[in-house]
Amino acid sequence: MDAKPVEGRANLLQNRWLILFFSVLSMVAVANFQYGWTLFVPPLQKHLHAEQAAVQVTFTVFVLLETWLVPFEGWLVDKFGPRLLVMIGGVLAGLGWIGSGRAESLRLSDKRQRDESQRDPRPT
Repeated sequence: MDAKPVEGRANLLQNRWLILFFSVLSMVAVANFQYGWTLFVPPLQKHLHAEQAAVQVTFTVFVLLETWLVPFEGWLVDKFGPRLLVMIGGVLAGLGWIGSGRAESLRLSDKRQRDESQRDPRPT
């Protein structure tokens, strides 16, 4: 067997610039809520017809979960390795972006009530 492909992959994973690039890309994908939140609030208020305090609860929950779950995240990295957690985190971040873009209210129960009220009350 040829050892060059394995050696090439190991060199690629040791490339500090590549690791730095993907680290910055990851932070841009998830940290924009933290650093640019004030830009999101007025459009969210207008679209969701909600008060500023209600919209700000989202940011509060985000900051609390982001900071207080770090010890648990460290334990998960030790148990399963960073590769699996980064892949899962990327998928969850993407799903979060998709879900945020499709949100029509601040609560999921509001959507269910709206869907139920739009159903035809006549029996079929």
